[in-house]
Amino acid sequence: MVEGEPAGGPASQAFAILITLPIFAFYAALGIYVQTRQRNYVWNSSTLGANRFESTLSVRSMVFILLSNVVAIVVSLGLLIPWAQIRLARYRAEQMTLHLEDNWRDYAASKDGHGSSLGEEIGQAFDVEVDFAL
Repeated sequence: MVEGEPAGGPASQAFAILITLPIFAFYAALGIYVQTRQRNYVWNSSTLGANRFESTLSVRSMVFILLSNVVAIVVSLGLLIPWAQIRLARYRAEQMTLHLEDNWRDYAASKDGHGSSLGEEIGQAFDVEVDFAL
């Protein structure tokens, strides 16, 4: 045995890779499942006055999108990262619905002027500008 070489040689390395890849895939799929279900639960439980949100993300679609994004990013040597981010954001936006029970303009008008100056000051401190066009 040569010093610095791992014990068992290439066969044991291949075996270790064959064992760890399914474990990695399982935990990645579990993470996607938990993240998707949690996002659906949070948005489906959220309300804005009498208005409610509905999120219908599918775990199968998320796995397909994320897996194909990884393949595209690896094949393009990272050049498709913006494309992958936009693709994921588009899917999430397409699966989001806002069910309006109130007139949106009346709701926005009732909330106008009820905020505190703290939000505005934090926005100025971090140079964040938010504009709502009705």
